[in-house]
Amino acid sequence: MVEKLISDLTALGATPAAGDFVEIETVAGASKKVTYAELVTTENLDALDALTAVAVGDKVIVRDVSDTTDGVTGTDKEVTVSNLKGAYRVYKTSDESRASDTTLAADSQLTVALATTTTYSVRGVVMTQLADATPDLKYGLIYSGTTTGSVTTFVSKNPCNNTTQTTKMQNSFLTSDTLLSSVAGDGRLFFEVTFTTSSTGNFYLTWAQQTSDVNTTTILKGSWIEYSVVQ
Repeated sequence: MVEKLISDLTALGATPAAGDFVEIETVAGASKKVTYAELVTTENLDALDALTAVAVGDKVIVRDVSDTTDGVTGTDKEVTVSNLKGAYRVYKTSDESRASDTTLAADSQLTVALATTTTYSVRGVVMTQLADATPDLKYGLIYSGTTTGSVTTFVSKNPCNNTTQTTKMQNSFLTSDTLLSSVAGDGRLFFEVTFTTSSTGNFYLTWAQQTSDVNTTTILKGSWIEYSVVQ
């Protein structure tokens, strides 16, 4: 799946308006027409999913095909999929709870697929809720593929119902860490990881309870993970 937001079409002569149609075409000629608003609001090139030959690294053509205000109908811009500007964000659309479980496992939604030979900045906000003071949160930030060069991880943690903020920075993936609290309530985790891939893979959040408890640890709806290409 190609998951890149087109945030700048100024090379077409003018930025298309929300109601204008944009045609996305592979250099080989397959194409699909969607509205510019669809590209922006979905935050990814879902339109390219129908073009099964398109992969990260391929070149595609973005064409304004029905602009009635800017007068640039039919103007083309050829771009490389891996270099399209913008960021791709995945939201958690429902709460997810775990109880009596201290084994790290992948979140059901907070994962993104990354290409090879690309430098990424991956960021996220994880909103947590503890049913009582016992379980806390154990988490990891994982990339399933391989990397080359340095990895930089920064996290900022706010325990439940606490304004005290703690931070951590290290030159590797943070595969296991904790967000500890002495009370029930809501907590927050902020993170940013920068690294260069040497193979395709998935970046994702793993989590569990730090201390097994029948009362739940929950990752809340609205938590998100986002990546952008460092160019």
